Parts: sequence; structure tokens; C-alpha cells
Amino acid sequence: MPSLSEARTRIDLIEPALKKAGWDVHDPDQVGIEIPVDGFDPQAWKALEAQLNLLRETGEIYGVQLPEGVSDYALYRPNGEIAAIVEAKRTSIDPRLAEAQTGFYVTEIEKRQSLRPFAFMTNGHDVYFWDVGRAHKRLVAGFFSPADMENLLYLRENQTPLAAVPIHTAITNQSYQQEAVRRVCEAFEGGKRRALIVMATGTGKTRVAMSLQDILMAVRGDGSTATRIGLVNSPDLVGANISPNLLRFKVDEQVMNPLYLFTLMTCEGGQRLLGRHVTRTAKKTITAGDVKRIKAPLPPLSLQQQFAHTVHQFERLRAQQREAERQAEHLSQTLLHRAFRGELQVKISS
Repeated sequence: MPSLSEARTRIDLIEPALKKAGWDVHDPDQVGIEIPVDGFDPQAWKALEAQLNLLRETGEIYGVQLPEGVSDYALYRPNGEIAAIVEAKRTSIDPRLAEAQTGFYVTEIEKRQSLRPFAFMTNGHDVYFWDVGRAHKRLVAGFFSPADMENLLYLRENQTPLAAVPIHTAITNQSYQQEAVRRVCEAFEGGKRRALIVMATGTGKTRVAMSLQDILMAVRGDGSTATRIGLVNSPDLVGANISPNLLRFKVDEQVMNPLYLFTLMTCEGGQRLLGRHVTRTAKKTITAGDVKRIKAPLPPLSLQQQFAHTVHQFERLRAQQREAERQAEHLSQTLLHRAFRGELQVKISS
């Protein structure tokens, strides 16, 4: 496939992707194109030039000249501040090679407004997101929407440090468990996005994972799971510690079948009903009172039970199918292993 020029990359790939994310490139109040980065520090510009020259000297592919202090796209907040910039490259160039100039633009723009903007680097195919100075750049599926950007800005300004969130001793009460939780929190605070915990059997891996989830939910608060539903039918919940970020509903089974309610709330229509009650602020939430005000269809209990029975049968058959597939895969691997070891003999009848 022939490489597109930077101009064609913008028109054919980048701008449609921005539009898909909810940014109107034809609205100058929402998207600015070729925005000058005014008042830059000459010393900082010389440092940038040195970094770009080093890329050339080391043989890295970099098919553009020194930039003239222009950010390709600026994504604006409603108050006129820049929430993020987009650095565009032609399709044949790795967008990560624009890191030096992107970091420079972000630093200079921060001097002229109340916040440090986020950054995207893209060649139309790959999109990298970068919170300069706080986290490593990472490959993402596409540009974030205006609401996503507001949410990220809110989190960055208001997020509680992980070290300041207390560990619920009702979940993890052993010192080594709490040490593991804190070590993972330190890794996340340092910009890591993944961590591996190795613990012996019976030492409380599940409790450590639950404690981490409780802490991360407490500091995130972005509503990404505001309408996530889970069905738990276990006596273990009696007297259990419930995170303040969770809503627990006990169903009166004389009126409603729990499986019917679960299916109703997790289907597309039920999620739309819940979504109407999620707050539209940067920190999205839904309260127990909001859920109680939702009017849900309530067929006769006999029909609910019939529906639940059908769902149960379907899930049972699906579980049997998964088990059959697992056994078939295991048998196949066993036969291959024996064949490679020469333990299988083929008898050919005359």
C-alpha cells in the first residue's frame, strides 16, 4: 500500500478519526488546526533541535525538517483552554519519533494556561496517547472524546494518591498481604500499568486482588463501571465488607426473580435505562436512589421463573459445550505429545 503524504494522512485518516470520537474539525471552537506555539523559550527550542539532530545521527527514520513551532491540531475545552494536542505524521513514519517536539509543545502550551494538555501522536494508523511528565506514552485504539478528555483532566487534578487510601483490614489483615498491595500501588503511582504478584497457595491472593480493586475503585471514580452489574448468590456475603463504590440490592423473591432482574439490568435496554441516570459531570456516578426511581417491566412471577429457567438451561448447555471443547483440546494435545514421543503405533491391515 503506497505511503500517504502528511496532508493526505490528515484528510483521509486523522480527521475522520477525530470526527468519530466526537471532535468537529470544522468548528474552530472545538478543534484548532496548525496552531502556533507562541512565546517559546529559545533555549528549549535549541534543546529540541539537538534531540532531533541526534535522531538523524543515530540513523533513526525521521522524514521531516525541524518544526516551526506549530501544533498540528489543538483540541479545545469549552472554556477555550487546550485539552490535548495532536501531532500528525505521514503513514510511513512511526509517530513515536515525534516525541521530542510533542513534549516541547505540551510544555510550552502549559505556560500559557492553567493546565498541562495531553498529547496524541499518530500516523493515521497508530495512535499513541501521552500524559507528558506523568505517564509513559501508550498505544490506544483511537482518539478520546471531549467527555473522555474532561474526565481525564478531572482525574488528574482530583485523584487521591494511592498511598493515601487506607487498606480495608476486613479484606486483607495480614502484614504481607498489605505489603503486596502497597508495592503494587507504588508501581502504579510510578507510571506502571501492569504488575505481577506471586504468592503461594493459601496465602490470600484473592483477598489481595480484592483489596487492590477496592483501592483503585476508590481513587478512579470515573463512572466507567457505573452501570456494571454482577449477580452473586452466595451465603458468603452475609456480614461481608461491601466497598462504598458498590450498590448491593437484595431481591424479594416473592415479587421478582433475581436472574430475571439481572438479565433485565444487563441487556441493552436496561443499560440505556441506567445510563439516563448516570450523572453527566466529569466524575460519573449513579446512586441507589437513582436506581430505585427506574420503572422496570414486571411480568407475573410465573413468567419470570419460566424466563429464568430458560436462561439457566441455556447457560448449562453453554457450559457443557465449553467443557466438551476443553476435553477435545486436551485429548488433541495428549495425542500430539504421545506421537512426538513415538508412543503411538499405526496398524495397517492388509
